[in-house]
Amino acid sequence: MPAEMPESRAWIERPDLPLDYYADLVVQADLQMSSAATADNGAWEIEQEKAIADCMKRNGFEYHPRQVELLEEGDDVSYSGHRLWIPWLADDIADVERWGYGYSYPETTATQAEAGATAEPDPNEEYVASLSSAAQDEYRRALMGADLAEYYISESYSSGAEIPEMGGCWAEAIDAVPSPVDLAMQTSPTTVYEGLISDMRDHAGDPYGNAFSRREEVDALDGEWRECFAEAFPSALPGGDAPSGVLGMFGGPTGARELAFNTNADGQIWDGPYEEIPMEYASLTATAREVAIAVRDFECRVETNYVERFLDLEREAQEAYIGAHRAELDEMAAALQQYIGGSG
Repeated sequence: MPAEMPESRAWIERPDLPLDYYADLVVQADLQMSSAATADNGAWEIEQEKAIADCMKRNGFEYHPRQVELLEEGDDVSYSGHRLWIPWLADDIADVERWGYGYSYPETTATQAEAGATAEPDPNEEYVASLSSAAQDEYRRALMGADLAEYYISESYSSGAEIPEMGGCWAEAIDAVPSPVDLAMQTSPTTVYEGLISDMRDHAGDPYGNAFSRREEVDALDGEWRECFAEAFPSALPGGDAPSGVLGMFGGPTGARELAFNTNADGQIWDGPYEEIPMEYASLTATAREVAIAVRDFECRVETNYVERFLDLEREAQEAYIGAHRAELDEMAAALQQYIGGSG
């Protein structure tokens, strides 16, 4: 067995595909916009916090400006390159048998809460807690505006009500110290072509129920993989013992990783809200159960030639999308190239 965990990532890297030409221009424009927006290393946030504190003081309340971590050069944007939206597994079955999916899953709200249990207390939270219930409501109205405060005070969000516009000291501070990110977005073609960019991405191989994953060919491929996987884990299919039915929700190999994410070392599957999954379920640290799931996933990918066939389907879908939308895409590409080549 290998002594060290192989270098891992969340998704499989892939060769170039037809839409990458347009997608890479979008990324370059976003990088340029972000670079312009963060030229002061985030110092504008410090000034915004001071403006909020001054406004709250005029309203008779304390407000402690939150600590703002200034950016280091190169920290403003992270781009992970081209990915195939299939969960990463090591190429060698021996590595999979040792490490499973090979990395820790991104933290959920619950795991973040556990990790932050020893964090320094927020002075604003402590101050608000010291106020009477009526004063707390007044504090929120001063901070975020009457409409938005009432939205939270009355818990209107639980009924799906529309979020009101921000007001109060938050809005006053934003007007006084505009975010350079917002200003940069106003001139970026990625804002002008936002709808086309979203539609373009919808037709790439993202795993979450978009135009690509709804294709009959993709569903048929996932069906072959599920049939193979269910030979070892029949309870994970919809209608089985797994409460969340994750293989039905997430399709092929993504469903296997979600199953591992929902399962603790004793084989119990989490049946609560997704965002509250406890650390002992979500850590993905090569427990025997996770390894068994990952190994079967690996075997079924090989048996169905899943990765190569998925890549072929994605290439076909992208070529078809370009054929139907070439004029719009080329217009966007020209605007992006002009923006990238100019000052932004």
